[in-house]
Amino acid sequence: MRRFILSIVLFLVGFSCLAQLSNDSALIKFVNEQGPCRVTFSMSGKGIDGQEHSSETGTMDLNVPSFRVTMGRHLIIGDAETLWYYDTEDQEVMVMNSFIFILLQDSKLDRSGDVPVVTYTQSNGNKMVFRILSIEPLPEDLPSDHFVFNAAALPEEAIVTDIR
Repeated sequence: MRRFILSIVLFLVGFSCLAQLSNDSALIKFVNEQGPCRVTFSMSGKGIDGQEHSSETGTMDLNVPSFRVTMGRHLIIGDAETLWYYDTEDQEVMVMNSFIFILLQDSKLDRSGDVPVVTYTQSNGNKMVFRILSIEPLPEDLPSDHFVFNAAALPEEAIVTDIR
């Protein structure tokens, strides 16, 4: 399960980094068109057998290159340099470089249905399907530290692993 959650993290970070790439893909154009926004999404993970193994809903506040994802018990905050992944139940934080996630530019965007759908297929055949349920401008009254991970506010028992 932890590996699958990490895959979700990698995809979402890649999604936010895509707008920085000079590529003509439909997904990159779509992200660039939005500007600073709050994206509400549903996500499902499917194995190579086609079975759905997990599903989740969440929001992503995006102001490229910064982003903040809230998805169930997971909080993911990042910028062009660093990503913080915080599991609020397990009290674990993983800190990593975010530049490596630009590899996700092969994700596919389908705008033919009622809602945009982004599909990312991992090299092992597993798929993550994100349905973009709504996109709205970011609220103007966000605190200045909205896109900053506050490590000082962590509980004393929190475990921080820095893999940068």
